Amino acid sequence: GAARFKAEVPESRPGLRGGHMPGALNVPFTNLLQDGDVTKYKSVEEMKTIFEEAGVDIHSDKRVICTCGSGVTACVLAVGLSECGRDYENTFIYDGSWIEWASDPDTPIV
Repeated sequence: GAARFKAEVPESRPGLRGGHMPGALNVPFTNLLQDGDVTKYKSVEEMKTIFEEAGVDIHSDKRVICTCGSGVTACVLAVGLSECGRDYENTFIYDGSWIEWASDPDTPIV
């Protein structure tokens, strides 16, 4: 959640630094899923609002790199972006995600 993203609570994986990658935006994957049925996405309109409120420009031709703790739930974000009309060729998944990034002492963390 937001507290982990901001390093306000300890990282749940022992030995990893807390915080986030420079330039990262926080969109928890669960925010895109229906309340009461996490096997379904919310409506496109709801997802667009969620992305926009988080600062994600779904219409930009800039690359968007989806990340999470281990690379798995980042896929939910990528599909959500695609469902909202984002060009999937400019949307990527960093499969190493936070585990890889935070394990390297040379990577910057905010």
